[in-house]
Amino acid sequence: MIGHEGKTYGFDRLFGAVRFAPQDVPALLKKEPNLLDCTNYSGETVLQFFSMEGDTKIVSLLLSCGAEPDEWSIYFASNFGHIDTLLLLFEAGGKPDVELCKRSFLSYEPSKFKIKQMHKLFNSYGFDW
Repeated sequence: MIGHEGKTYGFDRLFGAVRFAPQDVPALLKKEPNLLDCTNYSGETVLQFFSMEGDTKIVSLLLSCGAEPDEWSIYFASNFGHIDTLLLLFEAGGKPDVELCKRSFLSYEPSKFKIKQMHKLFNSYGFDW
């Protein structure tokens, strides 16, 4: 299917590969890099989905294969305070919408400790939390 019309087909292919055959992902993405842009029915890319899950192993794999750490990946990781995932995304050059991330994160009423962690992480990358 050229261009992965509707994009969900490409999302499903990449999602299945990272879940069940991660060793094959680099070759798959080298051959079809546009799979990184394919989305599911909710409009999420595979990177965004696994950022929300806080799955650092898959996020790291996708970033190493050329995935771009976009604002939505950071937003989804921020929602649940996935510090390690955020660290990967920031290290890869991701830039957050700080106010959106902060507002969403705080809506889940996190602990004071988790708030301090997020504050420290964002500030250490120059993002005024």
